[in-house]
Amino acid sequence: MSDNDELKFMINEARCLSLSYEEQYIEMEEVARWNLPEEIAMEWIDAKGIIFSKELSSVITEEARQLLIQILSNFEYAFEHSKEEDVWSHDAMKESGFWDEQRKLAKQFLGLERRTEVWHM
Repeated sequence: MSDNDELKFMINEARCLSLSYEEQYIEMEEVARWNLPEEIAMEWIDAKGIIFSKELSSVITEEARQLLIQILSNFEYAFEHSKEEDVWSHDAMKESGFWDEQRKLAKQFLGLERRTEVWHM
């Protein structure tokens, strides 16, 4: 994956995470909708190698990288310590502070995308 591909991938992941529950549900493939909360979280956890890659670090600032790391860390912690009904249900995605915070962080990352001084490309 090239530097630009990694950045595009993470921008897309952040874009999907930043959406409302209803928009996320529509965007997810039909076969994965039943498990939507875990599907989104696993996409972030699977992207850990990209988030910590030298290639991505070479095209974003430390501020942007730290937002990605925080999102990832929140998902990892929630997998280890959260109950199904608190985080990993469709109702939780609509109403919980955890998902609100994740969406907020994703929007902050995407907001940096608009500031050209943040991206080193």
